[in-house]
Amino acid sequence: MNDTSPEALQVQLEAIRRLPPEARLRQGLELAFLVRGYGPVIPSIRRIVTIRLVLGDELFRRVYPHVHIRP
Repeated sequence: MNDTSPEALQVQLEAIRRLPPEARLRQGLELAFLVRGYGPVIPSIRRIVTIRLVLGDELFRRVYPHVHIRP
């Protein structure tokens, strides 16, 4: 189902392409969490998982040794 006109979709895609990589990553993660239902229930999960994705597992474990996130 697609209720977006081709012109509106083109404008939206161009706006997304102009975003810096970290903003695109953040939007993608927020959408993924919204779809999974985590965002509204546990907002702090979004932040810590985003940090983990940006730092990578090894550095994340060194910086946040007390935080354990199951895959």
